[in-house]
Amino acid sequence: MKKFSFLLSVILVFCLAFVTSCSSFFNSNKSGATVSFRLNQDVVKALASKVSSSRADIPAELEGTMLYVTLYVNSKPFTQETPLTEEGAFITFENIVVGSEVSASVEVKKDSELLAAGTSGPAVPVKKGENLLSVTLRYAADGQIFFGDHVTIQLASASDETWLNKGEWTLKLLDDEGNDILADVDWDAEENQGLLYIQPTLRKGHTQISYYFETKNNTVTMNEDYILPQSGTMELTLIVQPGYDVYKNKAGKLVPFPQFEPVITTAEINVLNNYCFNVTGHDYFNSNGNNYDSKLHDVLTSLSEDTLIKLYGTTDASFNTVFGALLAGRPAGLSSVDETIPYEVSLDLSGLDTTDSFKSTDSYCSQDYYNLVSVVLPDTLESINSGTFQACTHLKNIIFGSGLTTIGSSNVFKDCRALTSVTLPRNVVALGAGAFYGCNNLTELILEDTSGKWYAIEDSNGSTWNSWIAGTVVPEENYVIENVDAGEGYNPKYDTEKSLVENIINIAKYYTDSANNTKGYMLYCKYE
Repeated sequence: MKKFSFLLSVILVFCLAFVTSCSSFFNSNKSGATVSFRLNQDVVKALASKVSSSRADIPAELEGTMLYVTLYVNSKPFTQETPLTEEGAFITFENIVVGSEVSASVEVKKDSELLAAGTSGPAVPVKKGENLLSVTLRYAADGQIFFGDHVTIQLASASDETWLNKGEWTLKLLDDEGNDILADVDWDAEENQGLLYIQPTLRKGHTQISYYFETKNNTVTMNEDYILPQSGTMELTLIVQPGYDVYKNKAGKLVPFPQFEPVITTAEINVLNNYCFNVTGHDYFNSNGNNYDSKLHDVLTSLSEDTLIKLYGTTDASFNTVFGALLAGRPAGLSSVDETIPYEVSLDLSGLDTTDSFKSTDSYCSQDYYNLVSVVLPDTLESINSGTFQACTHLKNIIFGSGLTTIGSSNVFKDCRALTSVTLPRNVVALGAGAFYGCNNLTELILEDTSGKWYAIEDSNGSTWNSWIAGTVVPEENYVIENVDAGEGYNPKYDTEKSLVENIINIAKYYTDSANNTKGYMLYCKYE
């Protein structure tokens, strides 16, 4: 029966920083390379927990524990030692000649008792730039190094995409027969918290990216409060080792947990230039003179490439307040006549759970958001009011929520020249005069339900239109859309040679303007 009282494994990654070469192993003029070994705080705590039955007094358990590192430079050994503290341990070898062959061996001892040992493998040459030297430490049982069982990691992404502050991965640990040794673990059991010790690292090319991951059970999750400094292809490396030698299974019994030496896997991930923010409990939309004090504002004011921003969670902020904050993503100096924009912004607000203050937009609340190209609106939004998206000249796509009933009068999408197609959910029963004024490229209107009957009334009769929407008045037959005729020399007119949706688009592009001989009509759709 193997003893597991001190069994644990860990792979430590040490960085080598270099300058110029000289003529001996160690250079007295301090122009050689530097090799640094760091034992991080989490590993130290894991070690302390193995020598502590209570897991309560880590500093006391570390007393007398030493880290010994022997660096072999062209086969010649040089040894340093340092005590382990709760903060970790750090050893540096300085002024090593660039080009030397280096390897290392490491021991951890407590009062001369061997707790862990390991080597770096074959020697590697010291060179300029960033280098990695990996040392595998295996913890000892009764002073003997135990190599444990063999397992491999199977890593799967739990989210469809990886964003700059969103991503999640789950892992399986497969034995030689392909069975997942984690399959019977009850992850809800308190006894199993800490069953695995997972060390994630992220690299882009030769550069390690500093990032705080959350690890729990068999998952690794990106923390939304921490944002990666850049997007692109990266490598996620996971080092996994057992934390305990027993676990509670799904039947509620404590059973032995297979012990294994550390396993490592690396997966290539593509990080998109997207962000998500949970607004619940955050003051993202509170401002003092428009000086928004939040990570959201910091992101918006530092944009330089095409970006998607998703907001979700609960907020009592109004639509005007939300867009007041989001307008920070608009580049300075841009105007409606600019044909090119430095970067595009897409907004996904579909996950917002809002209160009554978010049921309608305030007039002109997001006008002039010139680089806004796409918006997904929440289901709680019922009405879009005058000029909401006026002069969003590069807006190509808008998706309405299922709760929307009214696209209000007067220039809601005025001069949205990039709009080519709009889909109206069945609940949208009202379309205000001039809603699509200046949308010169809008040629397609998709009605999710084509069974409704459309009516039109001049915009001077707003009270009647509102009565139709409220359901207190049933439209009279003489108001059917087919009767639209602004009069001799005026637009619009219903064109019987065109389809219903083509006429809806055309009529909604006009508002009352006597100077240009146009009249505005407000549209209403009634379903049986």
